[in-house]
Amino acid sequence: MTHPPAHRLPAQQRRASRAALRPRPTVADQLERFTPRFDELIHRARLATTTADFDELEETATAIARDLRAVFRSPTPRAAPLFVTAAGKGAMF
Repeated sequence: MTHPPAHRLPAQQRRASRAALRPRPTVADQLERFTPRFDELIHRARLATTTADFDELEETATAIARDLRAVFRSPTPRAAPLFVTAAGKGAMF
C-alpha cells in the first residue's frame, strides 16, 4: 500500500503526522529541568543564617515540590505515541 505525498494529505492529517514525529519530553527529561532550581536552593541553604532565610527557602522548596508533582500528574502522555490514527483523533501509547 502506497501513501500519498505529505503535501497532498488533508491539513489535519499533516498536523497529526508532524505531531507524531515531534518527540515529547519523557518524565526523566522533565525532572532534569529542575536541577538548576534545586542546585540554587541548596546553595542558598548553605548561606542561610536567619529564620527569615529558612522561611523563604521553605517557600521555594514547596514551589519546586509542587512543580515536581505536576510532572507525574500531568494529563499529557509521558512518551511519544507508537501509533496515530489517520484522522489524528486517536493514538496508541
